[in-house]
Amino acid sequence: MINERPSPEDGTPPSPRLPENSPGTTLDATDPGDDVQLRFRYQHAYAAIQCLRMLAASDGPQAVYCENHEDVVVENADGKFVAVQVKTRKLSRPPFRATDKDFVKAICRFSLLVERFADWFTAFNFTTNHRFWEDAEEPANPVYLTRFLRDRGGVKRLRSDNPVRRFVKDVCVEGQVDEGTVVAALLRLKLAGHESDLQHTYRNLVDAIGATRGLGSTCPLTTVYRIADNLIHRVYLASSKALDGEVAELYRPETDIAEVRDKLLLAGKRLLRADVETVIDQSLPEASSNLLVTNGLVAADLLPPGMDVMRQKLAAGGVEQERVGVIEDSVASIQKAYLEWAYKVETKTANERLQHLLALVRDDCAEAKILASKQSTPPYGAQMYTLLRSRLKDRVELGSESLFGCGERHLLGLAGIMTEECTVWWGEPFAVRTQED
Repeated sequence: MINERPSPEDGTPPSPRLPENSPGTTLDATDPGDDVQLRFRYQHAYAAIQCLRMLAASDGPQAVYCENHEDVVVENADGKFVAVQVKTRKLSRPPFRATDKDFVKAICRFSLLVERFADWFTAFNFTTNHRFWEDAEEPANPVYLTRFLRDRGGVKRLRSDNPVRRFVKDVCVEGQVDEGTVVAALLRLKLAGHESDLQHTYRNLVDAIGATRGLGSTCPLTTVYRIADNLIHRVYLASSKALDGEVAELYRPETDIAEVRDKLLLAGKRLLRADVETVIDQSLPEASSNLLVTNGLVAADLLPPGMDVMRQKLAAGGVEQERVGVIEDSVASIQKAYLEWAYKVETKTANERLQHLLALVRDDCAEAKILASKQSTPPYGAQMYTLLRSRLKDRVELGSESLFGCGERHLLGLAGIMTEECTVWWGEPFAVRTQED
């Protein structure tokens, strides 16, 4: 009989206590499945780093393709492409030689891309976690081979028995491509040997995310890891024949299904800057799933330029002049924060954050007003101010809601904005004067 642990006090179902020598307590050291997954994860993390490059600089890639023509294809800002093959190997094994089967197959695939797409590819990258054999200056040495061909500009005028020419000929036979095509591929070949374990691309991805938007200094490490995992998952989906776009087009009566399906498959393999931004935004603690749902968004041009109405309402409520000045300064603080959000993310996201915070502060204003009206006789604006500041301080210190880095003064500024917009009153409503009056 299998014994069970006592049930915990919180009612969580007990975990079974497995007997010794059961499949659940014995590691199968011969199962290669987990090693295969680790190798795929290496490739996906590499592709995720290429995706981050789209955010790093204005001249970065404009698209990354997964499992389309090659393991990874990067479309640069000039519209030209770089094809990447990612090869992993245990560090205990010998380094890669140009004569290895995997290396020759890579050259053959690169050559076919030259044959099919002429000058669209500016480089072919052979990336590995291992290193390249460089013990002798001969064609089996990939570094020597590529340097030799670049220095000579090809194999022209080489004797037929020259070792490099013989190597090129063997590749031609293996890939069923002509000599000029193979040489063109080799001249564009870039070697990247990282000499590290299979986890190093993931660690580098985490570092790269930390450097993006300053996330490493503004987010907990757990958030950075979550972004890395979600970005890898997004790459996995792009590598897995996922359809993207208007899938309903497959069901139009006049549709060429094969043509539309190929179009949707290609769209699924393509990752753009917006896709990376979405993954990051949805991974942050203040993602849209944490936002309160309210009606409408606040457009940037609706932020009030002046506070004339606000001053009238605060004065009528009996709020002291010094406190009115504090609220005006606070309005400027939240306006500055909003502009920074719009610059760092996008206007839609900045509006969502603003609307979320407005909903929170509107609730605090309402509660402060109700309590102040019960505790004081009119005008009770000064009492409402004290109660509101207390509530806002508690909200910031408790941290139970997403505030996007805002403090008590920012929230007070939102109360000022809503006062100007007549959403919040500091006493009984009255007919306010506007600049047009």
